[in-house]
Amino acid sequence: IRHRKGLPVRGQSTKQNARTRKGPKRTVGGKRK
Repeated sequence: IRHRKGLPVRGQSTKQNARTRKGPKRTVGGKRK
């Protein structure tokens, strides 16, 4: 179930450091001027 979203399966906190499952860091929102 959780694998589909690419989240950790055993309930690790995804807020902090879930970079291994989520992939490389992408800036959300982009740069706006």
